[in-house]
Amino acid sequence: MCMPNWMSYAYCDRCDRPLRENEYRSVTTGGGDSQQTIRYCKLCDTRGRKPHSILGFNLWNLMGWLFTVFVICLASCHYFVRQVWDHDPTAIEFCLMILGCLIPFVGGYWEKLNCKPIYDRWVHQHGTDPDEWPDVPKPE
Repeated sequence: MCMPNWMSYAYCDRCDRPLRENEYRSVTTGGGDSQQTIRYCKLCDTRGRKPHSILGFNLWNLMGWLFTVFVICLASCHYFVRQVWDHDPTAIEFCLMILGCLIPFVGGYWEKLNCKPIYDRWVHQHGTDPDEWPDVPKPE
C-alpha cells in the first residue's frame, strides 16, 4: 500500500487542516464534460480543494511532461512539422509551444503552494499517521 502524501487529502483554508475522506463531503454537479466535484469541509462547511492527482503524481505536472515530450518530438521531426503547418515553423511558434509546456507546471506549482504548507504544518504538529490525527469536532 502506498503511503499517503499531501496530494491524498482535501484542504480547508478556514480550518487550516488536511481533510481525510470522512471529513469532507463531495457534491457533484453537471454531467458529461461539464461535470464538476466540489468538496466541503464537514466542520465549517467551507469549500475546500483537493489537488488533482493520478497514480500518485500531480496531474498538472504529468500533463506538462507529456506536452513537453510532444513538443520535443514535434520540434525534432522537421518533416512532420512542415506537413502539419505547410510551412517552416517560426521561432515565435516554437516559443509559444514551449510556453504552452510551462503552463501545466505553473498549475501544479499553484496547487502545491496552496495545499502543501497546510499539510506540512499539520504533520509537524500531529505526525504523519492519519489514523492518529484528531477527529473533526461534531457540529453543534
